[in-house]
Amino acid sequence: MAKSRVKPLKDITLPRMELMGALIATRLANHVFDALRDTIRFTEQVLWVDSQIVIHWITGNKKLPVFVQNRVNEINKSTYKVKYCPSKDNPADLLTRGISATELKNSRLWWNGPTWLGQGDWPICELFDSPDPLQPETRSESPDVTQVNATEQPTNGSIAQIIDINRYSSFAKLLRVTALVLRFVSMVKGKGQTHNSTSPSAKEIREAEQRWIKAIQSDE
Repeated sequence: MAKSRVKPLKDITLPRMELMGALIATRLANHVFDALRDTIRFTEQVLWVDSQIVIHWITGNKKLPVFVQNRVNEINKSTYKVKYCPSKDNPADLLTRGISATELKNSRLWWNGPTWLGQGDWPICELFDSPDPLQPETRSESPDVTQVNATEQPTNGSIAQIIDINRYSSFAKLLRVTALVLRFVSMVKGKGQTHNSTSPSAKEIREAEQRWIKAIQSDE
C-alpha cells in the first residue's frame, strides 16, 4: 500500500516534513498489520526511513521541540525497528519527485521495492547499525573528526543554546545565520570590527562551523 500527502501551506522545514512521512508510514503500517493479523503471523516489523535526522529523533532520548516530540512519541508507540533506507532505493521518492504514468507502470522499484528487500541483504548504515560506532579507537583513526581540547569545550551557553538547529534544513544556511549571530555578539562586546557587507566572510563561516562541531562534541 502507499499513501502520500501534499506539503502544508504553512512553511515547514524539510526534516519535519520527512518526520511527517515517517508518521504517515507508521499509521499505514498499523492499518496493514491490523487487517492481516488474523491471517499472517509477523515475526519482525521494520520501518524504513531515508532521513538520518529523523532516525536520530526517533531513536534518541534528547528533549525535542513539541512538534517533533509529539510525532516521535506516536511513532515509538509501535514495535517497529527503525532502519535507514538509502534515498536511491526509496520508492516513496517516485511520488514526491514526480513520475509519469508510463514510468510508474514499468517501475520495478515501485511495484517490488528495492531488490535487497526480498533477498534479506539489507543495507548497513554505519551510524545506526554498527554495534558501537563511537569507540575511542575508531575516532582516533578517523582523519575527518576534529579533535577539541577539553579546555575549549563550550559551556551550557554554547551556540546550540542560542540557535535552534532544527529550524534549518540547509547546513549552509545554518552556518550563515550562525556567523552573523557571532558577528553581532562580538560587536555588542566591542570586540568585533565594522563590516561593510551583510554576508559573512569565509573566515566567519569557518568559525561558525567550528562552533557547531565543538557544541555537538561536547553534547555527545
